[in-house]
Amino acid sequence: REWVEAAIDAHLNVEGLDDSGGWWGGLDLADEGRDKNALIRGRGCVVKHAEEIDDRDPGAVARRAFRACRETSPITLQYDAGGGFGGSVKSEFNRIGADEGVDLAWLKLVPWLASAKVLDPGLPILKGDKQAPTNKNFFENFKAQAWWNVGRMFYRTWQVVNGKVEHPPDQLISLNSATIPKAVLIKLTSELCQATMGQSSRLKLMIDKAPEGAKSPNLADGLVMGRFPARPGHAPIVGVGAFGPKMFSA
Repeated sequence: REWVEAAIDAHLNVEGLDDSGGWWGGLDLADEGRDKNALIRGRGCVVKHAEEIDDRDPGAVARRAFRACRETSPITLQYDAGGGFGGSVKSEFNRIGADEGVDLAWLKLVPWLASAKVLDPGLPILKGDKQAPTNKNFFENFKAQAWWNVGRMFYRTWQVVNGKVEHPPDQLISLNSATIPKAVLIKLTSELCQATMGQSSRLKLMIDKAPEGAKSPNLADGLVMGRFPARPGHAPIVGVGAFGPKMFSA
C-alpha cells in the first residue's frame, strides 16, 4: 500500500514525471454478478481519469467509453478481449464507425488478452541483466507480466518519492487526485493492493487478482491494461528486483 499511496500526485513532487505524451486508456469488462466495468484514462505517466460503468449491455459500455475517450482524443484504448463481451465491444465500435459514419481516426482500439503469451519472450525480465530469467521462463502469461511490470512502476515511484533511488521519470507512475473522484481513487488504491503472486504448475509467476474471495479489481485491471501495451512490437516496461508474497507490499 505504501507504494501505491506514494504515487498519488507524485507528478507534483517528482521532476520530469508529467503528462507529456499521448493519451492511453484501459477498458475492463465486467465478469459476472454485480461486477462493474471500469475505464481508466491517462496521459504520459499520469493516470488522470477513472470511472466505473454499471451496465450489463456491452454495447452501452462501448458507447460510454467512446464518449469519454473522445474528450481526450487522440487516444489508444486497450480493451479486455477475454470472456464473451470483448467481441461485442469491438463490434459496437465498428458499428459506430461504419454504420453511423462517425470518424474514428482519433481512436486506436487494441485487444488486451490476459491469457496471451508474454511480450519479448527471449529477453531477460531485468533489462541488461544476462543472469536474470527470460520473460517466457518467468511469467505464466501476459497478465502476470503486465501486473508485475506495472507493480514495478509503483515501487520505483515510492523509491523516488522517498529519496531512496533515482529512476527515469518514464518508468514511474502518478495518480492524479485532482481529476479522479476521491471515492474512486480510494477503491482503485485498495484494488491495486489486493493482488497476490504465486507459482503455476509450471513454476512460473502467476497473479491472483481476487484472493480469499475478494471482488474482481476492475479499476486496477483497467489501469494495468492501459499502462502495459499489448501492441505488437512494443517492448514491455522492464522491472527491477522481485516482489514479495503481496504484490504491492513494501
